[in-house]
Amino acid sequence: MEIKIIKTDYIKKDHEMIDQIFKVWLYSFRMNMTDEEYWKLDENETIEQVENHYNEKKRYFIEKELEDNIYSVSIKEDNHIIGHLFLIQEESNMVIASLGIIHDYRLKGYAKKLILGTINFVRKEYPNLRLISYIKPDNIASLKTHKSLGFVGDESIINDFDSILFEYII
Repeated sequence: MEIKIIKTDYIKKDHEMIDQIFKVWLYSFRMNMTDEEYWKLDENETIEQVENHYNEKKRYFIEKELEDNIYSVSIKEDNHIIGHLFLIQEESNMVIASLGIIHDYRLKGYAKKLILGTINFVRKEYPNLRLISYIKPDNIASLKTHKSLGFVGDESIINDFDSILFEYII
């Protein structure tokens, strides 16, 4: 198992890494849907339309998610990225965003290891910044993982996505 943290502007040059991270990012929005369920064709939808949908999402990912003030934090197993999060620098905060673990690797401690690697990086490189994460109240696994690592929630602070602010307390 390996945890890798790099600035996203370097990732833009590595198409294989973009593909692997994009798949994890996409899985994080699909939750527990299988490939067949997610890419299910309408009776009127062609394979070409599905491929176009996939490519549109990938373009969005490259343009919007790989900005200069963002770090890519990945966890690899057998040389494949199985989990990923973005670490975004905003004013006095480092924000964990888009945390996702590929379905077959969930509930095996990989998210915890990924977040621990992020905590250690922020402590070392950005000791004066707060580490925060926004978590949806119904995401029980993520809530438990963050709390077990020392994050404390503030239910009075909710973002535009109805997620609660959690701050890592050093």
